[in-house]
Amino acid sequence: MSNIDLPGRRVWDIEPLFHGYPPVVKKLLRPLRHWCSCSTLWFKELRIFERPIVGGVPRQYRVDLYVKCHCCGSVDVFGIHVTEEEYFKIVEALPRRVLTWQEVYLKIGKHWNVNEPPIELEH
Repeated sequence: MSNIDLPGRRVWDIEPLFHGYPPVVKKLLRPLRHWCSCSTLWFKELRIFERPIVGGVPRQYRVDLYVKCHCCGSVDVFGIHVTEEEYFKIVEALPRRVLTWQEVYLKIGKHWNVNEPPIELEH
């Protein structure tokens, strides 16, 4: 299975995580609600974790990403699966396994819209 086939990877670019920043979308993401068409989705928080082998289900490595709609205020959660190698690279960049909007704001001096990252990231 290639990385692109992991759940969430067709939508999310995780490269920024390796540098301590939130992931960004590969194409414009709209909220999952019919009443709101806002495209400003603020990064809120992410948590990185591994799920151990349980009942024959293989070990999982995942990032849970929380984003908040600027217009209607609702919060969506996205599960982005990563490989074991990627997991350990992310943990090296984010040893607490948590990244909050406050930490990102303190780093760059502005909020992070996942549809339009406020800084240019090196790949």
